[in-house]
Amino acid sequence: KGISLIVHGASGRTWLTRARLASLGYTPSYTDRFHHEIGLSLSGLLDFFRIDTAERLDRKGFYAGLSFARVF
Repeated sequence: KGISLIVHGASGRTWLTRARLASLGYTPSYTDRFHHEIGLSLSGLLDFFRIDTAERLDRKGFYAGLSFARVF
């Protein structure tokens, strides 16, 4: 039927030294801890749409989205 189920996960962290922060010229929005999440996507809905969900594991948070596939 052309529908795909995608299971994904991610883990990441940003390290910025004081010297690097001072050289940026702006105050970035970041946290100095790990970020962990898992997600589930359904792709190929009506041939062009995809529904994405993600759940944060390191703190409370649930995100959902709908995207349109590139035709070209």
